[in-house]
Amino acid sequence: MGRKRLVLSKVLAVFVLLFTASFLPFILTVAYIFGDTGGFILDAFLSRGLLPLYLLYWTLAVLYAVAISSILALVSPNTFVSIMAGLSALYVPYSLGASFLPPRVLNTAIFRAYTSEIALSGWIPHLLSSAFLSCVVLPVLLIALAVCVVERRDVK
Repeated sequence: MGRKRLVLSKVLAVFVLLFTASFLPFILTVAYIFGDTGGFILDAFLSRGLLPLYLLYWTLAVLYAVAISSILALVSPNTFVSIMAGLSALYVPYSLGASFLPPRVLNTAIFRAYTSEIALSGWIPHLLSSAFLSCVVLPVLLIALAVCVVERRDVK
C-alpha cells in the first residue's frame, strides 16, 4: 500500500469516526428531549431543514479538525507534541477571537443562516458562502499538504 493511500485512508477513517462520535450524541439528545412529542422530531428536522444544516455544520467542523490534526501529526517529531500542537491549533483561534477560523466562523454562519429570512433552500449556500474558505478550502489544502509531506516522512 502506498504512503499517500495510507494517509488518505487514515484521514477518512478519523473523519468518519469523529463525525459519528460527535453527531450521534446530538441526535440521541434531541430524540431524548423531544421523543415524547411524536411527530415533533420529524417536523423540526425535516420541515425546518435543521437536519441538513446541522449535518453540514458537523461535516465542516470535523473536516477542519481532521485536517489540522493530520498535518500536525505528520510534521511533529512525536505523539505528545502532535497532540499538544493539535489542541493548540484548534482552540487558540477561538481564545484569541479569530472570527475567520472555526469554530467562530461556523457558529456565526449557522446562526445567520438559521435566523435570517432566507428560505430553507438558501440556508446551505448562505452557510457555505460565509465559511467556504476556512472550512472547505483550508482543510482540503491541509490534507493535500499532508499527502505531500508523507512522501518526505516515514509513515507506517
